[in-house]
Amino acid sequence: MHTEESTLVILSDFFIPQLNRSRTVRIYLPIGYEASSKRYPVLYMHDGQNVFEENTATYGMSWKVRDTLDAMQNSSKQDGMIVVAVDSSDELDKMSRYDEYSPYKASEAVLKLGIEELLLKHGGEGNEYLAFICETLKPYIDGHYRTNPQRESTYLAGSSMGGLISLYGGIKHQQVFSGIGVFSPAFWFNYSAFFKLASEAEFELPMSIYMDMGTNEKRDGSTVDFAEVYLSGSRDMKTLLEDKSNVSLFYVEGEGHEHNEIAWAERFPAFIRSILSV
Repeated sequence: MHTEESTLVILSDFFIPQLNRSRTVRIYLPIGYEASSKRYPVLYMHDGQNVFEENTATYGMSWKVRDTLDAMQNSSKQDGMIVVAVDSSDELDKMSRYDEYSPYKASEAVLKLGIEELLLKHGGEGNEYLAFICETLKPYIDGHYRTNPQRESTYLAGSSMGGLISLYGGIKHQQVFSGIGVFSPAFWFNYSAFFKLASEAEFELPMSIYMDMGTNEKRDGSTVDFAEVYLSGSRDMKTLLEDKSNVSLFYVEGEGHEHNEIAWAERFPAFIRSILSV
């Protein structure tokens, strides 16, 4: 029996005009894309180097998104989707990732968690990064690939700091995204700012929010119980979001799951099922 394969397209030098820098963008095209005329929903993801393959991943672990979506499509659990994954920044010894994935600077409260003071200089480019996705990257993808461009078929997801910017993107760009994946969000980066944002947020359009957290998301070398910091933050946000009108919240805690791509890969199918209602 012949089994079709998905396709992975690599755009190695995609310009981000909002930040005046370039980045690799990885595009997953579902099984049967070339042979069909069908249009597909699109999921945008952060830390793209970690999304599909171990050999490009920062820590040698990937989300296995290609394998997972192929398996779900082959078993008729979903009808195919496009995934656009933007690599994170290598600039400033990779610290620029914090800049792009938060609209706010790090809070001084992080010092009480044992985080180095250097982090206080970072954060603050999140609006520009999201403008890139919404105003530059999405129009390019919609113009070059067979997408369903409407918000009902457009999603945003990421982990840790990528979880933060996904939640922020879902709140600030409701006209673009109808579903967001907030994996292991690092609310500690600026707890007060993100919770103020979320408490004041009003969802004028239906929004599906998948949020999760492992119960053992420790941080090596820290004198603080980071597993508790992560877990309490996600539970606080869960309580806040549960009371929001127009929000369908799907919350998961992975028992024993740590802060890594292995855990996110395991929970990724639940996210896909939640946003596609399959």
